[in-house]
Amino acid sequence: MQRSIEEAAIATLGYLMTLIGEGTRPDAAKSALRPLQQRYPDIRLQLVWEEDVFDQRMHYDALLTVPGSGIISMSYCNEKEKPWPLRGVQRWSDKNLLRVNNTVMEIDQAVAYIDFIWEGARIADRLVSACLIEEEIERNPITISDQELQAAMDNFRKQRNLYRAEDTYRWMERRGLSHRALERLVKGEAMVGKLRDCIIANGVEPYFVAHSAVRIR
Repeated sequence: MQRSIEEAAIATLGYLMTLIGEGTRPDAAKSALRPLQQRYPDIRLQLVWEEDVFDQRMHYDALLTVPGSGIISMSYCNEKEKPWPLRGVQRWSDKNLLRVNNTVMEIDQAVAYIDFIWEGARIADRLVSACLIEEEIERNPITISDQELQAAMDNFRKQRNLYRAEDTYRWMERRGLSHRALERLVKGEAMVGKLRDCIIANGVEPYFVAHSAVRIR
């Protein structure tokens, strides 16, 4: 097992160096990780990334989870870039969500207002669920065709009465969404729908087999 861990670490480092050297985007980077994961099935490989807001450069880090042992954290950057420890230092303002005049609202305050004071849908639970769903989709990739994405976008606009392009653009502007961000959100919802259909489909036959002795009288 020790040799397998060492080999996986060396292979992962080479993988990270290739990503940085070629400027690979996240979707392609995740696809390139799958063959590496298949080579070392006993070690869970995860990729995390950060995009530089100024030059759109990607910074990648890899996590190797060794069952019963621990987690290996690996990163690589070019000599002119900041390494992970310097990028990952938390600034005092990171927990701030917004500032109105001299009043600062922190993220946990905002969540509390939405969850408890306004008695709305529990946003914390929904965010956790979204992360769990994304994790499952990453383990078992789901593809969305251009036709499926267009159908999902049409349905999204129909549900919000956004029948004209200018209405859609105004809706996006009020929420600070770019077209790319909106497409990503709609695609994510479409993937969740396909994941739900897959889970239900896999459970239908076992359910009827388990209840086949029940007859309608």
